[in-house]
Amino acid sequence: MTGLRETTIRGVAWSLYGRVGTQVLQYGVSILMARVLSPSDFGRVGMVTVLTAFASVFVDFGIGAAVLERRDLSDEQTDAAFSLTLAVGVAMTAILVSLAPLVATFYRSPALASLARVSALGFTLSSFGIVPRALLQRKLEVKRLAIIDFTGAGIGCLVGAALTLAGAGIWAIVFMPLAGSGSVAVLAFIRSGWRPTRLFRFGAAKPLLRVSAHLLLFNIINYWARSLDNLLVGKRLGERELGYYARAYSVMLLPLSQINGVLGAGVLPAMAHAAADKARVLRGYLDAMKMIAFVCLPTMTGLTLVAGPFVRTIYGEQWIPVIPILRVLAMLGFLQSLSSPTGWIYVSQGRTDRMARWGFGACSMLILAIIIGAWMGSALKVAWAYLIANVILVPIGIAYAGELIGLTLPALFRAIIPSVVATIGMAMVVAAVVLALPSDWRPGFRLAIPVLAGVITYTAFSHLLRNPAWAEMRTFMKARLGGLRARIG
Repeated sequence: MTGLRETTIRGVAWSLYGRVGTQVLQYGVSILMARVLSPSDFGRVGMVTVLTAFASVFVDFGIGAAVLERRDLSDEQTDAAFSLTLAVGVAMTAILVSLAPLVATFYRSPALASLARVSALGFTLSSFGIVPRALLQRKLEVKRLAIIDFTGAGIGCLVGAALTLAGAGIWAIVFMPLAGSGSVAVLAFIRSGWRPTRLFRFGAAKPLLRVSAHLLLFNIINYWARSLDNLLVGKRLGERELGYYARAYSVMLLPLSQINGVLGAGVLPAMAHAAADKARVLRGYLDAMKMIAFVCLPTMTGLTLVAGPFVRTIYGEQWIPVIPILRVLAMLGFLQSLSSPTGWIYVSQGRTDRMARWGFGACSMLILAIIIGAWMGSALKVAWAYLIANVILVPIGIAYAGELIGLTLPALFRAIIPSVVATIGMAMVVAAVVLALPSDWRPGFRLAIPVLAGVITYTAFSHLLRNPAWAEMRTFMKARLGGLRARIG
């Protein structure tokens, strides 16, 4: 059997290719939209997304993770899982279509009803691909999944860009994810090579539901802990303020979601395969956390320092209120990069029940913090409240999940300390450069020069400190480039 490390590295490689290509496309189109459309347009879609994204939690209801985790999955169980997800997807579409007028009434914006009805189609589209995608993950078909994701994202981006340039306005934001997720679902179904052959039988689904029920409970609680801020900002402060807050949050979330997504595509299936060997699982998890810290810590620190010129250069002057919110959320981003992967531990060990218990306690505190921030009357105060709550909760959450595989906070800190030291050195240099640059220079120069100084400094410190993550990154890139040269030659 291929070792956990080799399996993980191969999966990470293909996931990296897919993620980088996907994000180049999506980020390019998002910049185009941000410059053509108004913050209020994004705020209105954000109001609807709070509810549609919550409904999407029920569409999967943890069944994909249950299929991945199940060691003796039968054909009958697979058919039952597919029937369940498709039925739930159709049901959620029907429910949200019927509730669309209530969404508009809640926000006192009649235009939101039609946005909600169209957005609801995404539930049926995405449910079609949940089980086929889990089967591809189960077989460690990371290369095939990367190609599927890139192709689907490309289709979505083409639709979004075309509608934006055609003057479709807010509908470009709505149809872009629908086209992307629908394409991914159809491609996953086609490329999985699997087809349902049996009618649904509840008895076949019961073993999967025991795992998925706890995961669903956690996802519901976790969703509101992460999304109540959008709901309250939109309801209490209005669509424009929500547009600013959502833009800052999406910028913060981009590097976090990408590095976790890239590594998770290879790490989670490998951890699930080696679940009984906790020492191997722990080694693989710590290797992944080294890479996450290596990428996310300098990225979030740098974003905090150059938030002003970043927003002005990339999004334009209409987005200036995003700057102070982004500075706070960037600090939050690194904390979340350390806590989010704990989900890999719970799922790989089949302990989603423990995950649900943690989610109930931790997310209750996060929800309280968000309510306090919204009550204080600004999106910036919501961001600060969210950050403070995470400072308290993240170490506790890591320790609680780590008990399952023998992970301790000191062990995690030892794994990431080279990246911490290198980031501190980088931050001092970047802060000095930012202060030294003339204030009347164009934002593009005030962004490019500190970023270049930060990259050079961080690379130099990583080399001097012999950061294992830096060594791993160089080895990985040399191997990939060597393989590319061999194919070209």
